[in-house]
Amino acid sequence: MKKNTKKDSESSISELANIFDLPITQNFTYRLAEASWALNRQATTILNSVCGLGLNEWRVLRMVASNSAKSNTELSKFIGMDKSIISRSMGSLELKGVLALERNRDDRRKVDITLTTKGYEIYKKTLPHMQARQRYLFDQLNEDEQKLLGKVLEKIKHAAANWS
Repeated sequence: MKKNTKKDSESSISELANIFDLPITQNFTYRLAEASWALNRQATTILNSVCGLGLNEWRVLRMVASNSAKSNTELSKFIGMDKSIISRSMGSLELKGVLALERNRDDRRKVDITLTTKGYEIYKKTLPHMQARQRYLFDQLNEDEQKLLGKVLEKIKHAAANWS
């Protein structure tokens, strides 16, 4: 078995340092952000053509329609978006007649959210397009890659949440 020498260690360290000296377009976090931007552009294009909603509006509508969230507090918890973005999206969806908003009787800080008939129709019309998009994206990966991607994304999310 070959012993590691000081020269081998120095070589490994300099190779590792070179990884972090890459141009920004090759940085790990930049590449993730770039993929996210592309996915957001794709979703926005679909949503604009199908229902005229923005991506944040769709995320709110999707959570309400699937009964995952019935208040602004629950939306914030499930979606992980900033409360101000959720609030703006809810207001916009209310103006469009998609959601009905009402102050919670027991806790005035909460807003109860109800899907309107128009909101349900938009949801029914849009969901198949967004599901087809998800299928298309996942079909680009084989089964092992799909599983690995899920694990890798969870690790990255965990590492980001626990950075000190």
